[in-house]
Amino acid sequence: MRGPWEQALQQAIQHPSRSVWLSIASSPHRLAAAYRLLSTTAQQILQALQQHPVQQEDRLISLCCPLDSSEEIDLFAWLCAHPHEMRLFWADRNRDMTYAGLGCALAFSDETPEQPLSQVSSYLQDAPQSLRFFGGQAFDPKHAPTDAWRPMHKAQWRLPALTISQETETCSLTFSFVFSPKTALSPQTQHVPQAHLLQELPPLIPPSFQKIPITRRHDTPSLPHWCEAIEIAKQTFSQQDLEKVVLARETCLQSPSPLPDPFALLRTLYDQAADTYIFGFQGDAHTTFVGASPERLYARDGKVLYSEALAGTRPRKADPAADHQQSEALLSSEKDRYEQLLVIRELEERFDGLCEEIQYPQAPRLRKLKHVQHLWTPIQGKLRQDPQDAAILATLHPTPAVGGRPRPRALALLHELERFSRGWYAAPIGWVGPQGAEFCVGIRSALFSHDRLFLFTGAGIVPDSEPETEWRELEQKLKTFWEFVDCTPDFKPPT
Repeated sequence: MRGPWEQALQQAIQHPSRSVWLSIASSPHRLAAAYRLLSTTAQQILQALQQHPVQQEDRLISLCCPLDSSEEIDLFAWLCAHPHEMRLFWADRNRDMTYAGLGCALAFSDETPEQPLSQVSSYLQDAPQSLRFFGGQAFDPKHAPTDAWRPMHKAQWRLPALTISQETETCSLTFSFVFSPKTALSPQTQHVPQAHLLQELPPLIPPSFQKIPITRRHDTPSLPHWCEAIEIAKQTFSQQDLEKVVLARETCLQSPSPLPDPFALLRTLYDQAADTYIFGFQGDAHTTFVGASPERLYARDGKVLYSEALAGTRPRKADPAADHQQSEALLSSEKDRYEQLLVIRELEERFDGLCEEIQYPQAPRLRKLKHVQHLWTPIQGKLRQDPQDAAILATLHPTPAVGGRPRPRALALLHELERFSRGWYAAPIGWVGPQGAEFCVGIRSALFSHDRLFLFTGAGIVPDSEPETEWRELEQKLKTFWEFVDCTPDFKPPT
């Protein structure tokens, strides 16, 4: 064995944990130098493991090199420089935690969300705090996916082979691979898996995004069918114990040519959509789900759990006086306050089953975004039991902000009225680690699929909702992505 990691590796391979995390440099490196160091060290460690196999089960090996903070690394240029690799991106609302990943060291997917997360948990036990798995699940795994959604799976979790992490004042490059003692001496394992990612740092050219030409727009449901669905929902309110249902719309935009790189668009969203989670998750070479979500499903720091109630919508205005008028109208709207109150009540009930010391302000605040503003109430509590993120997800998702209340009746009506697959829209998307987790709700989102761009929007329906008003709200929310498309001269309007 050679290198400063020798003693740490000797200790790690004797430890029962399935994850080995090694810091291979004591001082920061520039990105190109970190590539070279990781490449050399990974091969040395593979050889060392082949000579000293200890356990019979697979081990996850992660090598981390700190990066020089004075070198400004354009993460989107880095992602766009690898168009043929599996890619992902995640940034929290405050931009305190940003991750970009290439390739795949480990991936778990299945028809049910619980099984992949339980597989991930086996690698998180006794693992270092820096380890992160990224992924998400379908809004309703029981709903059959369309062809466009199929590459995303109903639930998927992934550890990138190569990750650049930017957290507050630190930056690092991490390379991960799986070592299997059972095949340690076979010809296929003489080289580190996915080591090609470290062969050479390509030129990092900041991506420029050209508007997507579209020839056709198709809404599911159409406006007449939307109005019909809301009238059915309003009849259900009076006949059953139903307080709210959230109905969604799929807008399919057809382009005459294959869509551009989604991570180039994501860079623009990152620059423009402040105070939102920015995410991009690639399912295959032609399928990527991206978004700029304002809504947190939950964040967990140890045993402290955070969530929020986000509901009610008004447009933003360029004129400060007019914008203030919209804010006051939202705060004084009985319909919007009632809609948000339902979300708070549901969250409080679900937190009560998980937590103690529950806290939240009595009056809602405003969350102002680029195109719209919402009523917003944060809530937090302390978990009674040891954290199990699969159980927390099952308890909190879907919230009344994207499903309805009570949950079983709302989802039953939603399935009856919606004629498309939500896929990962309005579903949990985020990361899990040994000491924490964070998930946004996958709204203000789009699915890139070959030459089609699918946009998704939703609106909360309560007894006094007006169909045309709710349709206008959908159009307002659509602006997050509509500004990135350009209608061709032969464009066909919505059908």
